Amino acid sequence: EPGFFTNGIYAIAPIIFDISDDGGQQFRNEFEKQYKQAPGWVATCYYDAAKAIVEAIKRSDITWNDLPKDRLMLKESLATINSQETAFKGATRNIYFDYYGNAVAPLFVGVFDRINFISAFNQLQIIPDLRAVVNLEEQLDSGEIVKVGNNYMVKTHIVYTGMDINEISHIDQKTSSYLVDFYLWFRYQGDIPADQIEFTNYGIERLDSGEKLTLKEPIDTDLNDDIKYKVYRVKGDFHEKFDFHDYPFDHQTLSARFRHLNLTRDKLIYVVDLVGMRDTTTEKVLKNWERARVFDKITDWSVENATFFQDTVINDSTLGNRRFIDTDSDIEYSRFNVVIKIKRDLVSFSIKNLLPLMFFVVVGYLFMFLPFDHMSVEAVSGLLLAIVFYHLSLIEGLPEGVGYVVALDYAFFIVYVLNGLQLLMVVIGNSERFQSGKIKISKLMEFGRVAFPVILVVYTSLLCWRYL
Repeated sequence: EPGFFTNGIYAIAPIIFDISDDGGQQFRNEFEKQYKQAPGWVATCYYDAAKAIVEAIKRSDITWNDLPKDRLMLKESLATINSQETAFKGATRNIYFDYYGNAVAPLFVGVFDRINFISAFNQLQIIPDLRAVVNLEEQLDSGEIVKVGNNYMVKTHIVYTGMDINEISHIDQKTSSYLVDFYLWFRYQGDIPADQIEFTNYGIERLDSGEKLTLKEPIDTDLNDDIKYKVYRVKGDFHEKFDFHDYPFDHQTLSARFRHLNLTRDKLIYVVDLVGMRDTTTEKVLKNWERARVFDKITDWSVENATFFQDTVINDSTLGNRRFIDTDSDIEYSRFNVVIKIKRDLVSFSIKNLLPLMFFVVVGYLFMFLPFDHMSVEAVSGLLLAIVFYHLSLIEGLPEGVGYVVALDYAFFIVYVLNGLQLLMVVIGNSERFQSGKIKISKLMEFGRVAFPVILVVYTSLLCWRYL
């Protein structure tokens, strides 16, 4: 049995991926994609070392003209990364250097669960400012805070969290909302209310009305060796602000995010249950979702990426609490996230929406082959009005707050330019100089027949280069 001899053994490590944030999970996914195996702590530390150099270069005034001087400036820049305030973000943790140049970063306590090395149910975190602690003596007596040397450390409860998505449907780009149906479970030790959570991106209209998505009775519970397990079925509409600058070549983000209602990050951290979810790499997750038909009701989008991670959400308000005012501390909560990247199905969109636009272009070009007497301002203007109304009908599908130009607008702009070219030809062709016969109308029409497709091809090529 794999992991038989290591099962249940505790160890200390600089990196445990289940407790890492989005950056750490992305690093893990990219590493596995490149090398076909999960990164160990050695590979991750080398990545952190390279990132330290890059960060030091960004913070320095290196000119690349004087190599000895640049090296000295790089060394001095690294020396300024010497506190929590100046720390840089590594793959999984914030890192800075002490007086002797040693990397100072938190270590994590882990335990082997068969072949998986996961976070222990309790971690110790250094308390940066004791003034932010309430009832220090009581917490020392209860064991919630321990003193190690000259440092005080708080015991942080780790809650293994997993999410199995059953279905995602009803993506409404008008409101940037979507419906998610999923199972949510928690595994933890101790007497903590791990399931008292708040979904931070619950449907925006519901949040505005004060309505909140709350967990109902668990559909299953278990208690084994002081390890509590609860699983819930959740279904609700969620909101993530969509970006339509590249519409209809756009990529959007769907997510479900939650944090604890009351317990801050120094008391509780939600981590990804790598054991319970089996595999959280993008490739395996997408295969499982395809097999479970999670996106069957969504035909206009395809899934690109999926990530499960925990991060920190900061409440900038002090909530009037004196200890946060006096210490200038932030109120930080651990937040669990599932983030799904999707892209619009351009073929489907083109068939339904861009084919009529191409029809307008073809009709406009056919005008060039009519006798000039049949090309009137009324005919060209009528085509222009039809294009304008069709443009507005497509834009109406976007949220009202979208006041910027989207990629689809640029596609219509070229049609307006081509239509304007035709109007210009009609005006010029009806001028006295052309009507007097000094310049043949046929030359003007030949110019239009050549200029029209040339402008269209060049502009379309630029659009494809920019967005595809």
